[in-house]
Amino acid sequence: GETGYLVESGDIEGMRNKLIELACNVHLRSRMGCAGRERFVRHYASNVVGSDISQIYEQISGGA
Repeated sequence: GETGYLVESGDIEGMRNKLIELACNVHLRSRMGCAGRERFVRHYASNVVGSDISQIYEQISGGA
């Protein structure tokens, strides 16, 4: 409920209800959208991923 919703696979009614909720609530859409963007930037932006990959390579190579 922070960056989006999860529904069980095949739960068409649950998906429909969440889509209607989002369609009817501009503030909720905005809040979730902002939270989703923050999460993406914090965890998946190229500089973060690049740094993580560099650290993994360094660990694998023994820090050389």
